[in-house]
Amino acid sequence: MNDQLQHWLWFFDDDLVHSLLAVQPDQPRLARRAASHPAVVSAMRLWLRREPARAREVLAPALSQSNPDALLLAAQIAFETGDTPLAAQYYSLLSEAVPSHPCAALNLGLCQARLAQYSAAAESLQRAAVLRPDLPQGWFVLGVCLLHLQRPAEAASAFTQCLRLKPHYVPAACGEAAALQMQAKFSAALAIYSSLLDRAPHRIELLVNASSAAAAAADWDLARLYASRLVELQPSSVPALSVLAQASLAQSQYDDAARYCTTLTQSVPDSFDHWYHLAVALQRLERHRDAACAFDAALQLDPSVFDAWQGLAHSLALSGDAAAAKGAWQDAVHHHSGSASAWLQLGLLHAADAEAAFAQSALDRALSLPAAAESSALCAELCSALAALYHQDGLCERASELYLLALESSPDSPGTLFNLGSALASLGRVEEAQSFWKRAVALNPDLAPVLLQLLAAQTIASAP
Repeated sequence: MNDQLQHWLWFFDDDLVHSLLAVQPDQPRLARRAASHPAVVSAMRLWLRREPARAREVLAPALSQSNPDALLLAAQIAFETGDTPLAAQYYSLLSEAVPSHPCAALNLGLCQARLAQYSAAAESLQRAAVLRPDLPQGWFVLGVCLLHLQRPAEAASAFTQCLRLKPHYVPAACGEAAALQMQAKFSAALAIYSSLLDRAPHRIELLVNASSAAAAAADWDLARLYASRLVELQPSSVPALSVLAQASLAQSQYDDAARYCTTLTQSVPDSFDHWYHLAVALQRLERHRDAACAFDAALQLDPSVFDAWQGLAHSLALSGDAAAAKGAWQDAVHHHSGSASAWLQLGLLHAADAEAAFAQSALDRALSLPAAAESSALCAELCSALAALYHQDGLCERASELYLLALESSPDSPGTLFNLGSALASLGRVEEAQSFWKRAVALNPDLAPVLLQLLAAQTIASAP
């Protein structure tokens, strides 16, 4: 913001001018001109003596008239005393009073950026770029704001402009790489990080960004390289350990993944991702009870992730706790009532417990959902299981309907074809039954002896 001082040298008296030159001797563009209001000179003198309250009081008459010099000085006083909102207010008034003012739009944008008002800041800084395209700071902060606004292509352009004016400015190069990374241009982003790390191999923020970009690109060897270097500098670095955990999972090194994730859950116990990744690693290691505990911890933090419910239910089932697995799926459908897969999984557990009414209810709910087709294999499995329950209870008509529904998703399932034939035969629909039996035996010749035994039993049963 010191660049605006070139507009602050008023010559009501030479003492003031010499005082300012003494404060800023390295400003080659300092110029002298008459102040547009006497209060500005008095206020400047007070401000140089570090009396901001009195300076504001003296400026009041000039501010009431929207005097540009007064607004500029008041904004600078507010900014340097930590009152950024007030500084933004004065710069906004100055921008309205003098739209072409070379400092108002830039400094307003810088204040708005500091206040995290990124959309407004971007607009101000874009106006400033038209008035003062030669200021790298404006381009840099504009790029940062555009990153926050999820406009990475525009951000990359702003950072490029900054680097043209200020080559080798590391923050701008990092910003450009981040913008490229957000556009999934991982090779270009990594090339920038690699170049920067060649010059500063131990710069922590570069290693953090580079390891993250390599992980996003699924370049696990490079991700490990940067993350391992970061761990050497910061053994407890959460970003580094997180990348190492991801790389270990991706490369099936589950013991390492579990070790990294355990450390992460201890360091950041309120992170869903760390608990979830730990659970996945433990599940791959067939430590199902431990995996269930980790999935449960993740879900306590964020119950909206369906994969975590699925992992919890599967881990509980594999640990031998079928009742708890059913409870997990019940909780899953509570949080994901629109998931056909969740309803189908719950229905299968009801079917396994011979709870036909509950299994049918779950099936009906799943079939009513638009995403049911995406879980066709599960749907076929539940239809077959439920049909078998009805078949056992002698409800062959309903069983046949469900077997046919199962075949819509799995038309070449020998078991379903065979059972459908048996249900139809029980209904006296022998010709239809024979057609399904033929298809079943053609797909699985081992069913031929079973069919012969079934036909023999039916012959004996029908004999006088």
